[in-house]
Amino acid sequence: MRSLGVAFAVGASDIVRSFRRTSLWATPGWFDFILAYRRTLLGPFWETVAMALWVGGLGVVFSYSLGAGDTQYLAYVSVGVVVWFYMSSLATTSANLFRSKDSLILSTNNPSYTYVLRHIVASMARALWHVPVLVAVLAMSAWPSPLQMMLSVLGGAGILLTSLWVAALIGLAGTRFADAHHGLSLAMRFLFFATPVFWRADALGGRSMIAKANPFTHFLDVVRAPLLGEPVADGAWTVVLATNAVGIVLTVLIYGQYNRRLVFWL
Repeated sequence: MRSLGVAFAVGASDIVRSFRRTSLWATPGWFDFILAYRRTLLGPFWETVAMALWVGGLGVVFSYSLGAGDTQYLAYVSVGVVVWFYMSSLATTSANLFRSKDSLILSTNNPSYTYVLRHIVASMARALWHVPVLVAVLAMSAWPSPLQMMLSVLGGAGILLTSLWVAALIGLAGTRFADAHHGLSLAMRFLFFATPVFWRADALGGRSMIAKANPFTHFLDVVRAPLLGEPVADGAWTVVLATNAVGIVLTVLIYGQYNRRLVFWL
């Protein structure tokens, strides 16, 4: 076992070297996404169609059952679903990110974190094709001001920062433990309903603390609230920044301690 100082230095070195070698993850990550739709009629637009159906279905059904039948609620749902699908798909697919590239990992000497970055690029490419649905819905409700869009983009940057360490941690855990992917998929299905993606936390009344105890609630809020012209909930940014600060340090330490064992887990 490496000491904490050595583990942190090794982990940080691997991550920095990976960021510098953009040719190993930028374009390859984009092609990982695009090639999944080769020879299809709509190509990546299948992602846009699927997201439109999700937003339309949830918006129509729950706008009446929750008594919020207006375009503002549809915008609320669309932002929530788009952001949630990025976070959820990144988390569940990260469990197999190293296993899916086992031949490359075993036959090359590339920094292992490059595969994490490659996976994040592919996930971001997928989310990019969901944006047209979001733009269409916002155009039908109330288009956000430039300042509101900047604040929302800042929230998105917070989620992207989280992706950089969450994907690495889940990737290592998924490689070491084969059950991690299945357990994580089950957990994310439950959290979809436990997170205010299509329902409002204040609708719980005295039980709203249930939603506030869920970190996903705060990550959603820093992106969605500015776009809807609403104030970000108190403490949301504190949760996002504190989670990232702790997560980054832990990930660098764990990554530096265990990334050399990766080839033995594959």
